[in-house]
Amino acid sequence: MTFAFSIRPVKAKDNAGELGREKLPVVPMPLITRDKFAVVTIQTASPDDKVFYTLDGSEPTSSSSRYTFPFPVVDVTTIKAKVINVEKESRTAVFKTTKLKMLKPEITPQDVFFTDSLAVELSSLISNAKIYYTLDGSEPDGNSMLYTSPVWIKDNCTLKAKAYRNGFYPGDIAQSNFHKMDVSSGIQYKYYVGRWYELPDFTELKPDRTGVAADFSLDAVENNKDHFALLMFTNLKVPETGEYIFYAGSNDGSRLWIDNKLVVDNDGQHGYELKSGKIHLTKGTHSLMLEYFQAGGGQELYLFWKGPGFEKQKLRVE
Repeated sequence: MTFAFSIRPVKAKDNAGELGREKLPVVPMPLITRDKFAVVTIQTASPDDKVFYTLDGSEPTSSSSRYTFPFPVVDVTTIKAKVINVEKESRTAVFKTTKLKMLKPEITPQDVFFTDSLAVELSSLISNAKIYYTLDGSEPDGNSMLYTSPVWIKDNCTLKAKAYRNGFYPGDIAQSNFHKMDVSSGIQYKYYVGRWYELPDFTELKPDRTGVAADFSLDAVENNKDHFALLMFTNLKVPETGEYIFYAGSNDGSRLWIDNKLVVDNDGQHGYELKSGKIHLTKGTHSLMLEYFQAGGGQELYLFWKGPGFEKQKLRVE
């Protein structure tokens, strides 16, 4: 007896109708991010994608807010976003925001010496921030002085500032030290003994000796010939309003500041180098500060200037 067999493939359940009725996601989900400033950005795979979003946790539709540019979200909430194009849409992206911490306020200028008085500005990179500050070194809080305009510093002090804003945790404290220098006559200097490979933060150091120098040179200050630093101050009388060029030559590093603005940066451990910088000055008196450090080997320090009516010459103080 002969038997015949036939093998027939088993058909999968015909669900084509169901798939046809279901709207499948055919575009990538948008990407939701928020930066430290509480600004939300929604990115998509194509610039032609239309993104709609909600801020209350509900499902976005074409009737929801349409995303056009980054926007701030301070509160703790759930952001949902979806790409909805003609007959095409993505799955829903979900982003839950948390409470952010305020950034440190910025202090300008920071950690400087001054001769008479100094205007200090406080600012925050986060909009609508309230900044509270103290001038006695104590920690600021919501009961401290509220910053509304530049703070005038007239004596040695430590300024501390803290930023607040509703919806944020208070930020860390920003701090700056201000030191008043007496430049009633000649060139005042502060001499420091130590080992550095770049210019130190002089506001954090205590000088080993102070005095008055006859000019901006190492011959004018008694030193140990090795591993030391100098901070030199004076009031510079500018004869005419105009553009001035200053030259700082040194071995090792040096920096020149006019009215707390960096004009020449010649920092670092190196042989003799001469660098220059330009600045526009008005006729009258301006504060000048020269920083220098010696890390061993040769040592040189010179300061020159050039301005309206005179060529490059050694800078001298009456």
